[in-house]
Amino acid sequence: PTKGAWSGVEFAAGGAGVITHAEIRYADRGVEALGGTNPTITFSTFDQCNHGIYASSTDTQATVEDCVFTDNGNGIYGDWAAWSGGIKVRRCTFTGNTNGVYSSATKFIIEDCIAEDNTEYGFRSLWNSTIVHSRATGNGIAGVQCESCGTVTFNDVRENATGIIFKGAPSTCHHNSFEDNTGSDLQLDNITSGSFKAEDNWWGSTETAVIDGVIHDGLDDPNLVIVDYEPFLDAPDPEVGPTL
Repeated sequence: PTKGAWSGVEFAAGGAGVITHAEIRYADRGVEALGGTNPTITFSTFDQCNHGIYASSTDTQATVEDCVFTDNGNGIYGDWAAWSGGIKVRRCTFTGNTNGVYSSATKFIIEDCIAEDNTEYGFRSLWNSTIVHSRATGNGIAGVQCESCGTVTFNDVRENATGIIFKGAPSTCHHNSFEDNTGSDLQLDNITSGSFKAEDNWWGSTETAVIDGVIHDGLDDPNLVIVDYEPFLDAPDPEVGPTL
């Protein structure tokens, strides 16, 4: 079989329920959560689907815990979903997908997750979202891309093409660890006004010239703001990354 060989499991509008200890493979949308649903999905594997989990509608919510996503188009895709409670993703692993988590105007709360070796992004286009105590490593375009993130803390971001791309300033960005990303550790994209604070992070060095070199901001492009990264940590925070 190939991706999309069958439709997948659907939670109809307004429904709820639990999926646990399932293996879902070769579906178009492994699990689809439609308007007003609030499913709980735990201890399950999604493999070779176009979308492992697909959520739509602003009043949809979901809880996804202890799941594994491999070789999907998108591990989890949110399409204008979960504007209130959010899609809660905890202790999940995303490996070898095109994107681990892909948000299109969808609120995510991501905790203790790992995204590694995805061909594009580990966590993509996060909107009105939180990502904490997670690890992004070996992703082809960037470990994390934030459209508008709230809290970005205690994450281990290493060995990606780019560490984190920010399109909007987060409310909190501290106690993250950035190391050995091929391009920038932190890259601003079209943030042309206001301030951007990224204090108390570890940048792989305590030399300010080195740190300036791994941040793409107004020092590289005069149209961008300059990242305020001082004070910075002199070693990785011992609590960085998943707390599994």
